[in-house]
Amino acid sequence: MLLVRFELATGSFWATPGGGVEGEESRHEAALRELLEETGICDVELIGPIWDRTHHFPLHGFDGQNELYFLARTTNEALAPQFTEQELLDEGVTTLKWWSLDDIVTSDEVFAPRDLGARLTDLLRDGPPSNTVVLADQHPDF
Repeated sequence: MLLVRFELATGSFWATPGGGVEGEESRHEAALRELLEETGICDVELIGPIWDRTHHFPLHGFDGQNELYFLARTTNEALAPQFTEQELLDEGVTTLKWWSLDDIVTSDEVFAPRDLGARLTDLLRDGPPSNTVVLADQHPDF
């Protein structure tokens, strides 16, 4: 699984690539654009959304966001972000890294959502859900 490391004033954590919707694009289109901007990956099969989380936290004048998670399958592991290093840093992104499920499950790192290892275990065992699963907001910081 490809994750990005965020370094924010509230703490550091690993999360999926992502970002906001621009203009009239759909959330599906936004997910593809954000993946390309942050990772350079464009040849993906996008499934979902599989998870939905409304997450409350204070950051840059707003108090949270609604996050839709898609399953993106690719055979391309090469990372070549379209964003410059400074643009990624401006978003708090410091590292891009491929993780195995075992590495996530056994890691002491903080992930968003916090139960990412368990969620991925279920996803790989059961496949994508037939309906979007609503996740609880688990931590006020991330």
